Amino acid sequence: MACLELYDPLQERWEDESLDLLLKSSNGETLVAIAVRVRCIPSYKKLLSRLPENQRTMGCGIAVYAAAQQGDTELVKFLVQEGKANVNFVVEYYHTALSEACRVGPLDIVRYLVEDAQASVDVRTESDDYISAVAFACSGPSTGMLNLVKYLSEEANAVVDPPSVSGLFKSALEIASQRGLLDIVEYLVQEGKADVNRQNRTSFALASAAFAKRFDMVEYLVAEAHADVNLQLQFGLFCTALVAALSVGSRDMVQFLVEEGNANINLQFTCGLKENVGSTLEYAMMYSRESKMGLLEYLFFFTSTILSSGSSANLLIPESHFRITSGSPKTYSMTHESGMNLTTRFCENCGSLLYKTGDREGFEGAVIVLAGTLDNTEEFEKAKPEAEFFVKHRVGWWPGLGFATQLKEFD
Repeated sequence: MACLELYDPLQERWEDESLDLLLKSSNGETLVAIAVRVRCIPSYKKLLSRLPENQRTMGCGIAVYAAAQQGDTELVKFLVQEGKANVNFVVEYYHTALSEACRVGPLDIVRYLVEDAQASVDVRTESDDYISAVAFACSGPSTGMLNLVKYLSEEANAVVDPPSVSGLFKSALEIASQRGLLDIVEYLVQEGKADVNRQNRTSFALASAAFAKRFDMVEYLVAEAHADVNLQLQFGLFCTALVAALSVGSRDMVQFLVEEGNANINLQFTCGLKENVGSTLEYAMMYSRESKMGLLEYLFFFTSTILSSGSSANLLIPESHFRITSGSPKTYSMTHESGMNLTTRFCENCGSLLYKTGDREGFEGAVIVLAGTLDNTEEFEKAKPEAEFFVKHRVGWWPGLGFATQLKEFD
């Protein structure tokens, strides 16, 4: 009746009817809540008057949420004062009247609920998640949002980083970073002491900012907030912030993360992606599209500036300790000047040289791995060369390694 605005024509008939005033609809709304939602003022006032006082708290819990959703301050006050509404009533698992008021944005309703109605700013749900008022405030309209966040943090003592955020599944900092709200991000980091490396269920602030193409957020989080650029996610689409930037094809962000944030291109992924992808460089090769080829080229050229030289450092690895985890390298065979047959293996996607095999005595049953293709560069310190081969071809200005055996050829 309330939904169809039939209060006036049917008033005399239904006022004397015996109704279950706590009856709920399929989505959990009480009669009072439905009347509030459709703004049928005579209906919700009459229904409220017929509710016994000891039933009003339960009957008006969802109604005050609906009133907060509409941004109606007077209606919120009416339901709290006359309806004895439970302001901490949890709606649809992760909403309260206060969280909805924070999302909609009117500070006067938020202040009333906190100071007069004693609403909790961080309600703990049955699943041990927290309905974070600050997080909901960051998801609302940008106008006046900073003042709302400041009020919640400084006067209402809201927790900036609750253990887990219900419903939104993101912290206030991650939401603000993703939306590009620099003033709020700065406040949360500097005044709220928000944890910039806090991982939520599927992401964290820096990765979300990168995926949303918020370059200014990425710059601030890295340069000013000192976010961990190489932090690996446990779950979600992206292992790292660098992969998130790569996935949206942002060369500027990729270049910034690598050159200014020291993102490790060769970081071995231990979790995150479902696919068997070993590092950012391998991800770029597997998922590069025509629009992203510039990124792939950049990553390779950046790696080359670090690892290239006038000679190559090679490791001899027993075949029993070597395996291909993904992809099918292409091969090219040639006769080496030493007379052995040398076969090179290179990436089927980008052509990067991976390893070699030879049929010469001493090389059989082993693979020759170029040190520059390895991911863990720290291991280079342990791979001290024992010998230098073909020094007869070394140019005069290239110094030899004094600690290594100098061989004109292989012998």
